Amino acid sequence: MMKNVTLRLSPLLLGLIAAMCLAAPRWATAQPAATEPATEAAHGAATAPATRPMLSQSDPAATRVTLHIASVPRTMAFAQLAAASGIGNPTGAAAAKEPTITVDADDQPYWNVMLPILDQSRGIDLSSAAIGLPAAGAPGDALSGMRSIDGAFVLCLNRWDRTIGFTGPSAPVRQATLEAHLAFEPRLGVLYMDRTIAPTLAVDENGLSLVPRGDDPQPPRAFNDNPCGLSASSIFWPLTIDMNVPPSAGRRVARMSVKVRAWVAQETRTFRFPFGQEKTESTGTVNCKVTWSGSNDEPKIEVRFDRGSIKPETWQDMAAFLSASRVRVVDDAGAPWTTDTNRNDGDSQDDHVTIQRTFTRPQQPAGKPAPAAKNPPTAAIVDIPVAVKPIELHFSFADIPVP
Repeated sequence: MMKNVTLRLSPLLLGLIAAMCLAAPRWATAQPAATEPATEAAHGAATAPATRPMLSQSDPAATRVTLHIASVPRTMAFAQLAAASGIGNPTGAAAAKEPTITVDADDQPYWNVMLPILDQSRGIDLSSAAIGLPAAGAPGDALSGMRSIDGAFVLCLNRWDRTIGFTGPSAPVRQATLEAHLAFEPRLGVLYMDRTIAPTLAVDENGLSLVPRGDDPQPPRAFNDNPCGLSASSIFWPLTIDMNVPPSAGRRVARMSVKVRAWVAQETRTFRFPFGQEKTESTGTVNCKVTWSGSNDEPKIEVRFDRGSIKPETWQDMAAFLSASRVRVVDDAGAPWTTDTNRNDGDSQDDHVTIQRTFTRPQQPAGKPAPAAKNPPTAAIVDIPVAVKPIELHFSFADIPVP
């Protein structure tokens, strides 16, 4: 089940939380939200999809979906799911000899409907326009393997990685990790998640504990696999689960439970910075300054947040979330300019955080003539998280084969 509280980025409140964390677990939790168990989709006849209100960017509950389709082409199935859920924007016509999809789901969590469609799709590229989800950088098997769902999140175990080191005073040293991916509904404003964790429970078929010792998760840090590990526009996050698998371990992990912490933007402030003008805006807590360099065709911007009077212990966590601010450049038609990376590059110091991004003019669509005059971009748009909600996610697995 999920637990959540709200953390507002003000110096006073964050200072109090930082002090409390010295004597208590780093993130306090409030009332739990419901956890959605994974289920198999059944078969049924096609019916009109039900419409559902969209949840907020910080609500970790699952979007509920009703979808009944029978033997429809794969591309059409993704389009029907998008219409039923309000998630995704798939495009394209069905190709010849596409796999056909059958789903019979009533009021199911989004991932309980999406995953069976993927399974019947026979290895479709996750970044395909037919799926219509922000999947930049996600490997093709990111949603394959053993799965567990908690609300708007799904954790997929992809593979084992076991090594034995024969050098050093403690040799042989055996290490084992489970490589996994977390995915979340695109509406969520995820800023940061745990990257390497240990299970809270892991036992083999003989009751032997496989939980490693002294493996504590790390707190959020600026530009540390940020934002979201793959890209600012991706809904996937790579996760490593450390395991202790000694020679005496059995052949299966009978039960495993893991807890993953996520931080989502509950509230953001959006500022517009005119092209070529140095300008400073304030969120009420921190100042945000944007400066421009480069050329009209390849503008470069620097976004700077200054700590000011914020206490250093508060600033450390705050800087991690500020470094995940969304930065865009647009022209006078509102079209977004392209960038060589979707991840923020920058620097975090004791008294400031800077983000550097370089953008290039967007390519014209095929068949459309280039404009006679190449106008410069109009503005940079910066979305800054000003209220952050920490969430605890809980996933369970059973009967995992041990290599």
